Amino acid sequence: MSRPTITLTTDFGISDAYVAAMKGVILSICANATIVDVSHEIERHNVTEAAYVLASASEYYPSGTVHVAVVDPGVGSSRRALILQTPRGTYVSPDNGTLTHILNECGACITNTESRMSSEMVEVPEGCRAFHLDKPEYWLPNVTRTFHGRDIFAPTAARLADGVPASDLGSPVHSMVCLPTPSFHSAENTTTGVVVHIDTYGNLITNIPPEATQDNPEIRISGHVIRGLSESYADATGDLLAIIGSRSTLEIAVGEGDARTFLNASIGDRVVVERRGTNPRPCRD
Repeated sequence: MSRPTITLTTDFGISDAYVAAMKGVILSICANATIVDVSHEIERHNVTEAAYVLASASEYYPSGTVHVAVVDPGVGSSRRALILQTPRGTYVSPDNGTLTHILNECGACITNTESRMSSEMVEVPEGCRAFHLDKPEYWLPNVTRTFHGRDIFAPTAARLADGVPASDLGSPVHSMVCLPTPSFHSAENTTTGVVVHIDTYGNLITNIPPEATQDNPEIRISGHVIRGLSESYADATGDLLAIIGSRSTLEIAVGEGDARTFLNASIGDRVVVERRGTNPRPCRD
């Protein structure tokens, strides 16, 4: 029999005992679990970052994996704790938008527009099931108001990995919180998008797809112009470059450097790609 896998994504850091306590609870219930740390360095309370990192990693795990994501600024409040079952895997998380990209991939989506900038409730997509964790008998005996990662989410994940049906652990729900996701816009030869994530190297990951970067592209960000795509980070050591990154979107980087620092960049910064064709007109710096 294969060992069940449980992944953990949190903003707990590693200097305190929080992560270790969650692992202890899991192993006390499901002793043969394999526990994988996705990240415990999510920016504190940053649900948007947690959603991106969780989705970036979880697609590479077997469909039977249980993914626990606890970035939970609303811990102890009326926010719900949920299980979401999808064809890709099972997710245990607060109902605060952490599962946005998972929902998007299954067909639910809120586009980030001027009139839709905040989270909304969306229907659980077809082919998925969601459950509100409202069965205290499956939690730790003494649930605190400040550490549901240990007291509720960890024992729930362990029981799922141990074969307990999700329907035993909670009541069905038909809607969940989803965050708006930035969209890119194309018009004629120009595509405009934004920075959606900045990784540990300071690389700026955008939402602009590869097809928007064809035909001799010129990329503009924060007053800087990058002409053409690089094949590797080594193509422009110490200088700005544009490359199609591992998430198959346009990425702005500095070879052996930090584009975030170089550009004083932030999530949401505007990026414009102009496809200049085989006979580009003179540059306008």
